Amino acid sequence: MGIVNAADNTTEIPVASFSADITEGKVPLEVQFTDTSSGDPTSWLWDFGDGEISKSPNASYIYTEPGTFNVSLTVSNENGSNSVTETIKVLGTRPIVRISSVNPSDPIEREPVNFRGEIIYNDSAIIKQKWSDEDGFRCPQMTLTTAFLAGNHTIYFEAMDSEDEWSERAIAYLEVRKNTPPIATIKDISLDSALKGEEVTFIGSGTDDDGVVNGSIIHEYSWESDIDTFLSEEPNFSTSSLSVGTHTITFWVRDHYKKSKEVTAIIKIIGNTEYLQVSSEKAISVNNPVNIMVDVNDTNFTSLKFSITDNNDNIILTKDITDEMDSGIYTFEWNATDSAGEQLQSGAYNLSLIGTDSSDNPISEAMILNVDHTLPLIVIDDITGVIEHEDVVYASSDLTVTMSESDGDIKDVNINLLSDSGSQVKTIDADRVDDGTWVGEFDLSSVPDGNYTVEAVAKDTANNINSTTSNIKVNVDGTAPILEDVTPSKDQKFAVGTNSVDIRFNYSDSGTGINASSVSMKIDNRDVTANATINEVSASYKATGLDAGSYTATLYVADSLGNIQKFSTNFVIAEKSSRKTSSSSSGGGGGSTGEKYENILVKEVESIYVTKDSRISYEFTKDGNAITSVHFDALRNAGTISTIVEVLKDRSTFAKADAPGNVYQQMNIWVGKSGFVDPDNVENLGIGFMVEKTWLEENNIESDTVKLYRYSNESWTALDTEVTEEDDDYVYFESQTPGFSPFAISSEAESEELTDEAILQSVSDDSVASDGEPIQVKTTGSESSTFVFVILGGLLVVLIGAYLIYRKGK
Repeated sequence: MGIVNAADNTTEIPVASFSADITEGKVPLEVQFTDTSSGDPTSWLWDFGDGEISKSPNASYIYTEPGTFNVSLTVSNENGSNSVTETIKVLGTRPIVRISSVNPSDPIEREPVNFRGEIIYNDSAIIKQKWSDEDGFRCPQMTLTTAFLAGNHTIYFEAMDSEDEWSERAIAYLEVRKNTPPIATIKDISLDSALKGEEVTFIGSGTDDDGVVNGSIIHEYSWESDIDTFLSEEPNFSTSSLSVGTHTITFWVRDHYKKSKEVTAIIKIIGNTEYLQVSSEKAISVNNPVNIMVDVNDTNFTSLKFSITDNNDNIILTKDITDEMDSGIYTFEWNATDSAGEQLQSGAYNLSLIGTDSSDNPISEAMILNVDHTLPLIVIDDITGVIEHEDVVYASSDLTVTMSESDGDIKDVNINLLSDSGSQVKTIDADRVDDGTWVGEFDLSSVPDGNYTVEAVAKDTANNINSTTSNIKVNVDGTAPILEDVTPSKDQKFAVGTNSVDIRFNYSDSGTGINASSVSMKIDNRDVTANATINEVSASYKATGLDAGSYTATLYVADSLGNIQKFSTNFVIAEKSSRKTSSSSSGGGGGSTGEKYENILVKEVESIYVTKDSRISYEFTKDGNAITSVHFDALRNAGTISTIVEVLKDRSTFAKADAPGNVYQQMNIWVGKSGFVDPDNVENLGIGFMVEKTWLEENNIESDTVKLYRYSNESWTALDTEVTEEDDDYVYFESQTPGFSPFAISSEAESEELTDEAILQSVSDDSVASDGEPIQVKTTGSESSTFVFVILGGLLVVLIGAYLIYRKGK
């Protein structure tokens, strides 16, 4: 770096110039500024370009934020002053990211939206990405595809490099338009009236003002009959199998999200009979009577009567209608009861007409009527909220209920949310999504917090009604966490010279508890989450290297259902004219899981949102970690679950004996809180790992002798392990495990075989603290005694040596 001259020293006014030992570098960048001015200046004023100043002849300054800074020096004496400016460029070490595309940019609710992230700058390799929004974590990839409800949404993208440095979050603001339901239209039904067996063609269409979504305006079509129930899921179809009767045909369509209003039409199917016609030949009940018409207008009858009999020819109802004919026509309504008004059993019954004409020719005709007094059977198969624990489903904004029918003749299903007192709080109509399956979705925004029972009410084509309630309770919790206490208090002032400020937020949630993985903290616009101490009740951070000025500490915290809250506090550091002090922080693990800090070589944490019936796989990529994956099948919705891998320098604090065989690497693996790894929650647990081929060759070890050992019940057990693949550098393995605890990758050695009685377990009860985390294991008494004996032995040797020297001298 050369000397910067503003002008020749031709007057008694001083001429400013200075040198900087470095003009470009990464934060924290310390620059030594040396005054080289001429003209005998008596005062100096350094302006470092970020609001800080110094009045020393020479100055040393540390830049803690990236940017381009114009540094000026003003020198003066009694004759005047002079200034000069130099540029310092400070580069960030953290990655820089942006959201490069959002498609579509103006979506409607529940329309899939694709976000693409981009790395603008990275000092080292990018090893992790993260998408999140107001509800917390969304996706760990470079792209995100998701859907939103109507309203304004904020989406964040960030990335972490191999030095565990997270980028600032890139932000996208998205306005999601409210979805307008589509419109269904019955364009044509080929016949208004048809004989039984005659083909009828139905033509329908749907329009949607929201436009095309995923290449199609309408995603679903549905034709139904109040007599024959479901008919078709095509916009146009033909059928010749409609039952006799007057059908109310219902047609509706659905776009990607919402169902249209139903439109209806009437079609009459006439039986192949000459004298008898009915409004329906099936689904006849007390609640759905049939209209029967006798039409002998074209005959010169002299006697007529009709009867209804069962399959054993027992007479249910009979009547002489000779004198009751009106212009040859007689009509009556039958409600599937006998002559005494008693309800008939379900089954087929014979309707017969018998008479004679004036020439004594017989008049005779018969048809079958089907009575249905069987109550419909509806089963609640699943209730989905955010998480499920034991017999309670927890939900915040929406709730989905899935049901199934057994008889196939249900035409309507209503779902009720019942309070503890049994009153209806909210009722919705369920939709048939396929033959036999019904789904209803509750919007819980207007439902008060509390416990509820789900009731399903089904009505079949005979208007028989039946209901069922679920044994699973629903807990609605739309209340976000609350702030218990915060340090420092609002607008608290700190004295000159304060090197650090302890920031702490205490919070709680009376419903489902805090989701610790959702918590993030910022100091002004700087994300400090990675270096904060976060758990279910508090988040704390020691802010160092603070300049004079006002600061805002902000915390984002969500409960286990995704209800998010923002807390903040302001504090002030008194004005300082001296230079900034540098600060540093370090990653790594220890402490929080109970493992000794100094024993942890590498610590890697991954979090995944766990949903019921999904295969969960955590992938690990950090250098020095031989574990490549941890996976299991989820049996319940559990929310965000974190898995921690701690690669150890020596055996685990929780193990009382060394691992057997020739050990390649030792580690602790923890999944979720204590009790999460349970047969009710997970199954098919597995661990993937890799071993360097050079290690195998140097130790003359065959790959098929490598095992993953698990420490449990105070002993090491070899797990079933197999080779899955290999490349030029590594051999890859897969092991099945009954639980998670300390592990060791080792060559084969004698050990206990895994028994059939091995059960799933997390950390054992005697090594778990009250908050569910493994506790620190203290040094045992035997280790302490050994240390005392070593000290005493050493003193004895010294005394004996001194005595021998004394004797030799005499």
